[in-house]
Amino acid sequence: SGQIGTKNIHAGTELGAPEHRDVARQAVRESMVLLKNTNGVLPLRRSSRIFVAGKSADNIRNQCGGWTMSWQGTSTEEHHQIVGGTTILEGLRSLITGSIVFVENGSGASAADYDVAVVVVGETPYAEGFGDNGQLTLDTFDLQTVSNVKASNLPMVLVLVTGRPMVVTTEIEGADAVVAAWLLGTEGLGVAQVLAGEFNLTGKLSFSWPESLNPPSTLYPLGHGLTLDLSTSETGSCSDGLDNDGDGNIDCDDSDCAGDSACLTSSEVDLCSDSLDNDGDGDTDCDDSDCAGDSACVSSPEFEL
Repeated sequence: SGQIGTKNIHAGTELGAPEHRDVARQAVRESMVLLKNTNGVLPLRRSSRIFVAGKSADNIRNQCGGWTMSWQGTSTEEHHQIVGGTTILEGLRSLITGSIVFVENGSGASAADYDVAVVVVGETPYAEGFGDNGQLTLDTFDLQTVSNVKASNLPMVLVLVTGRPMVVTTEIEGADAVVAAWLLGTEGLGVAQVLAGEFNLTGKLSFSWPESLNPPSTLYPLGHGLTLDLSTSETGSCSDGLDNDGDGNIDCDDSDCAGDSACLTSSEVDLCSDSLDNDGDGDTDCDDSDCAGDSACVSSPEFEL
């Protein structure tokens, strides 16, 4: 712990506070880049039957990369414990009202049993020169996972958890949608919120994405990044999609609505009782500590929830 001015900062009580995780999720959402979205596969429909695969779908350590609890980081929980946060799979489970089945290696995917597949692959943690990779390709397990799901003929959303662009041209060609989520840290819910259409994608590539290294060629140029059509998305659920407070709306008054998950069902949203910006973030929204009851304090159609 340390001291800033007259305020003691204790890691055990302040680190990972809800307002800190709100900002972390915002950073995740705004840094993601949509590389491809064929036939509007994204956003996911909340009522979908979703098959999830990939070694990074349920692994916070892969999300965090190196320099996390230890120099090189690790994909396992053997040495150090990361406290708090959500994996991408956990985030999807908190938002999807349909069904989710997770099989890490992608075996058992079936177009008869599921509507769409979300495959989360990428790099394992590294730091400095230990991460040097002259090929920039996925490992054998990831390639087999993608192949297993592709064989099912399910529409496939490929989520890349990496610290850099990878040469995955064949895998991108075989997917219906591709999202670069980078090394997102502990807040996998941020990725899930975008996949489920709670927020749009705004990220653009800050460098070109390679098609091949030999000979060098570009698949996506600097500045590339698509957005979602949210006009028909199934927005908002407050996690379980139920009107828990019985006011006739599925909104932020429902007791299971947590974090900054958007729970919009219309332009009229129940928000904060005194219409004051109590958390000082410039918005009157559900992050404000006095949010209670049914008092609407909406001033525009854009809400931070």
